[in-house]
Formats: sequence, C-alpha cells, structure tokens
Amino acid sequence: MAKNSKIVWKGIPGLRSRLVPIDSVQPHPENPRRGNLDVIEDSLRQFGQQKAILISKRTGNIVAGNHTWRTAAERMGWTHIARDLSDLDPDAERRYLLVDNRASDLGEYDEEARTALLRDLVELPAGLAGTGYSEADVAIIVDAYDRAQAALEPPTEFPEPDPSTEHECPKCHYRWSGSSAP
Repeated sequence: MAKNSKIVWKGIPGLRSRLVPIDSVQPHPENPRRGNLDVIEDSLRQFGQQKAILISKRTGNIVAGNHTWRTAAERMGWTHIARDLSDLDPDAERRYLLVDNRASDLGEYDEEARTALLRDLVELPAGLAGTGYSEADVAIIVDAYDRAQAALEPPTEFPEPDPSTEHECPKCHYRWSGSSAP
C-alpha cells in the first residue's frame, strides 16, 4: 500500500494488516452461488468487514467471500479489502468453493434461540439493522414458534369415554366393551 493513497474500507482493526487493493483479486469464475447483495451491503454498512475473504494464492480468485467483494467493489466504492490466502490445489479449491455455501444451506436453526434473539433485537434502538431480517420476517417467525409451542401443550380437558367402544386384545383377541382401563 502506498503511503499517500487513500484507503476506502471499513472493518475491524485486526484485518487492517491484511488489506489489499480490491482490484488485485477477482471473483471465482465457477462460483455457482448468487448472493443477496442488498443484505450483504446492509451488513457491511452496519458492521464493516468482520472476516477476511479467502483468495487462491495460485490464481488470485476468491474462494470464499465472492459477494462480499462484489458488494464492496461495485456498491460501496471500497479501494481495499482484507484477505487471507489459500494454497488449495485446483480440485480442492473447487470443492471448497461448493462447501463454503452448501454448509450454510444444510444448517438448521435452534428456533427457541433464534426467536428469543429476534424478539430482543427488534426492541433495541438499532433494531434489526444489518441482520437480513425485516420486522415482517420476525412476525412470521415468532408466530410460527408460538404456534408450535402451543401445540406442544398437553390438553387440559378430555372427553368422557364412550362405554360402547369395542376393544380387542392384539395377542389373544379377547373382546370387551367400555373403558380399556381397569
């Protein structure tokens, strides 16, 4: 980095030593993922760059963080981005390109924890800024969680047994009417 060049970037101090000119790296040509740039931009504006993108030493292609780079370069006008270098062989690089996205697809939420977190955040002054969730999203998630919890509650009222109910023992085939309890 030249001493007199102005760096346009926002992130945590620990990443500053890993900054490189943003045009020194390029997106991976085989990246199949299409990221939501609006959500990524909102996150970068709120929090800055919190983790480095991963670059192939061999090609300079982005192995992880393609959409962070695209958002920073095309939408935010950053001149630099923090990166770590990877020395994966070509086949391993392509496999990692896939798993970096697939692992997230296969993950699940702890709905109790997510619902509690969203309920708390929506009440704070910053609200949901940078989270990728809207208030409408939160309403749907909270409603679904509350309904699921209500369905787990045991009933408090039970119908009277019907004495005309017929029963049969599955082993000996003995038949009787009325309540199955002694």
